[in-house]
Amino acid sequence: MSRNYKRWGAASAALVAGCLAFAHVAPVQAQGKSTCSLPAEGKPVDFSGCAIGDTVVLYGVHFEFDKSELTVDSKRLLDQVAEALQGRPDIKVEVAGHTDSRGSDAYNQRLSEARVESVMTYLADKGVDTSRMTAAGYGESMPVADNDTDEGRALNRRVELRVTEAKPVPTPTPVPVVQAPPPPPPGPTYTATPIPKGLYDDGKVFLTGGVFTVDGAGGGGAVPWATITGYETRDGINGGVGFTYANLPALQLTVIGASVGFFDRFELSYAQHDLSLNLSNLDTVALAAEAAGLNLGTNPWNSTLKMDVYGAKLRLFGDAVYTSDSWIPQTAVGFLWKENSSEDLVNTLGAADSEDWEAYAAFTKVFFRYSTLVNFTARYTSANQIGLTGFGYCDGTTCENDKEFRFEASVAHLVAKNTAIGFEYQQHGDNLDGRSVNIGDLDLSGLTNLLGGVGLGGLAGSLEQKKESDWWDIFFAYAPNKKISFVIAYLMLGNISVSPDNNGFYFSTHLTF
Repeated sequence: MSRNYKRWGAASAALVAGCLAFAHVAPVQAQGKSTCSLPAEGKPVDFSGCAIGDTVVLYGVHFEFDKSELTVDSKRLLDQVAEALQGRPDIKVEVAGHTDSRGSDAYNQRLSEARVESVMTYLADKGVDTSRMTAAGYGESMPVADNDTDEGRALNRRVELRVTEAKPVPTPTPVPVVQAPPPPPPGPTYTATPIPKGLYDDGKVFLTGGVFTVDGAGGGGAVPWATITGYETRDGINGGVGFTYANLPALQLTVIGASVGFFDRFELSYAQHDLSLNLSNLDTVALAAEAAGLNLGTNPWNSTLKMDVYGAKLRLFGDAVYTSDSWIPQTAVGFLWKENSSEDLVNTLGAADSEDWEAYAAFTKVFFRYSTLVNFTARYTSANQIGLTGFGYCDGTTCENDKEFRFEASVAHLVAKNTAIGFEYQQHGDNLDGRSVNIGDLDLSGLTNLLGGVGLGGLAGSLEQKKESDWWDIFFAYAPNKKISFVIAYLMLGNISVSPDNNGFYFSTHLTF
């Protein structure tokens, strides 16, 4: 929307603004009761006259500049509002947020949503049942005054309570009703899903809980974030199931899993991996081993690695979304137990162990002004290819499985409220770099060196594992609603075991409930 268009829209609302300003100064009488609005300063807040359709404009609720943080004076007013709402337990309200026109449409939309969530969170802290409140952010789409003046912008920056459900108010003697003109027709709006009663909850903003990762945790495709999976807020539980398929030149990876988020604080997850290895060199080793009666865990026609991942994540402090004005990120720690059931094949590939634990710390921040999420994760691990080819290494009779910190990152840009593009990076180790496969517990490194020395470097190279590459991907994520999301990505995984240049496409879907 161009700025000129906004000015014409604001100018056309000026007459309406004047009427609304009069309505704000002169109390509206409804059915013989006092107005359903804030009283004069110093008077107690009283919603006894409120009925369905009435709107209370909370002009006394203010935020820090360009932020969603409530001011001290605003909290004093909201204390009274919470008390008044508790005095009318039959009332349900829509908490609506509006901004002025400074900034982009998308930024103002998200700012209004964040401010509404701040108000709802504060009212909930003061005892108002969250099932009685619904969040709605309207951005700059419904001005009531001219956005070209300081006074007009101040009127447009407002929070409203609109009564959506209430018992009828007794009307002993009807009196004339002074009604303000209706507001201008709304433009495109975003209304958050109402928070239902019970433990089920899906009150978060689109895509801010992350999608299904290969570890099962909430985050990007490969990197766990500090956000708790699903759309639950601190008032409930939300879970999901996920499916991922990656098709690479010599490998196919399938992952299925499930996760549950508890009160936006704690997460449990599970993922099952199946990695099919369509490698001619490994198939040749498998044929030779089968002929010799050796059990290497290989299949001459299609060797498969299988791994189960059990995870837990705890949010320590910070909020990635609703304190976007602060530089403090949401911070979480996680624990993963990875168990590879293809123990013989993992040993053949030279790993020390087929099962082990990992720990990580994740830091996530959403910058609403730039419509961008940034995540940084530090993982403490000894995994080879995220554990699919085991942990650590064995070199002859010596085995080592020492953990180290590795670093990961995600950046996602929200091009729309339910659509994101971005990239990920994941650092990998070097445990198996240059090591040969093992046959019958024999390290063939000496043999591969000998073959290379007599001019059979091609055969030697087919038994030698490549330098393990760091992982990169670029992705497109889309969530048509809060029940399902889709991710398509291009993976740049490089060398995996004895297979080079593993780049290809990835598809993932996440169903929440």
